[in-house]
This record gives sequence, C-alpha cells and structure tokens, in this order.
Amino acid sequence: MRTLIAIMAAALLVISMGTAGAVPDTLKLSVDEAKSLVGLVVSVANPAKDIESMQMPDDPNFLFFSATWASPAGEPMNGYFGVNPATGDVWDIACHHESNPALRHAQAEIKKRFALPTREYKRLSALKPIC
Repeated sequence: MRTLIAIMAAALLVISMGTAGAVPDTLKLSVDEAKSLVGLVVSVANPAKDIESMQMPDDPNFLFFSATWASPAGEPMNGYFGVNPATGDVWDIACHHESNPALRHAQAEIKKRFALPTREYKRLSALKPIC
C-alpha cells in the first residue's frame, strides 16, 4: 500500500511539473520584464523601438516578441526574439544568443533574485527557443 501511495505521489509530481523546462511561476519573469530585456538588446541598434509580445504555443518555455525600429535608411527593421523567463537569456530568430553589458547586468540581477541551484540554472540556461 505504501508503495502504491509513493508511486501515485511521484506521478502527481511529474504531472504537475508539466514540460521538462517547467519552473514555478514565482521563478519566472513577467511578460513586461522579458520585454524590457528585448529592449536592452534592440536599444544597441536604435533606442526608438516598438516591442510587442507574440504567442508561440509550440514553445511554452519561452516568451516571444517582435521588435520594430527605424533604420538609418528610413525603412523599418524587424527582429524576433525569444526570452527564457527563468534565466533572462535572449535569443534572436536565428538562434543567436544575445549579449551586451546592460543585458548581462540585468541577467545577473535575475539570477540573484531567483536563486536557482547552479545545476538547475545551467540546465535552464542551455535551453533554446524554436528558431
């Protein structure tokens, strides 16, 4: 009987965790926080930008955004980004891991705030969005 209870408890735990990359909502960035990280990436090219959240149901472990900004030639430039809400890692549509000093500083603050165990942080940080 104890074995059956233990198996049922383990099954419920696995079901409640969802996908392999799932983390509790308390250890995830909000959409607005993730949007601000994309802003840190885009502002390197041009501080005038418009960033909108996108739905990507095929990849529930990331928050996705489209960004538009003016180019020197006057034509709008577009970029698409995925943000890991557990680590703050930002990826562009070509699966390039974005990085700049302001973004790294913000990511260090996120890492401190969530205080994930090192092994879990590394596992989550290794995840890439669908690109």
